Amino acid sequence: MIVRNIDKALDIIGGWRSKISWTNGCFDMFHAGHALSLNYISISRPDSKLIVGINSDDSIRRIKGHDRPIIDEDNRAIIVDHIKNVDLVIIFDDDTPYNVVSKIKPDYIFKGEEYNGKYVCGSEFGEVVFIPLFNKSELSTTSIINRIRGLHGPE
Repeated sequence: MIVRNIDKALDIIGGWRSKISWTNGCFDMFHAGHALSLNYISISRPDSKLIVGINSDDSIRRIKGHDRPIIDEDNRAIIVDHIKNVDLVIIFDDDTPYNVVSKIKPDYIFKGEEYNGKYVCGSEFGEVVFIPLFNKSELSTTSIINRIRGLHGPE
């Protein structure tokens, strides 16, 4: 299910009788690294429901620049929502998910291991679990976009 309103999300979550796992990201140009990360979460905490926060288009433009996102928020949310272990997708417009996480208060917050040793947004609300990087240099949206641009650059 996809929601844009935190109150709607809280209504849904209120009916759950399980722990909650949270992760978030842009998920622009969904790739194998995204799929592997979401699968890792379901294997690590099979007893929990998974909520995925997705940055809105406006949020991504502020963070990544005017030429992003490549895929609009509605389509990114549909892709993530169709991953079998994702229970809820929340599109948020802030630059960080802090406001959403502070209301949901998940039991587990999953972030890529590149954040190990750094502040993880919302870490005061749940246990932080780091996701191993799955060939980061090859499986990042930025590297994929750069390879595409290189194929179509001047000759």
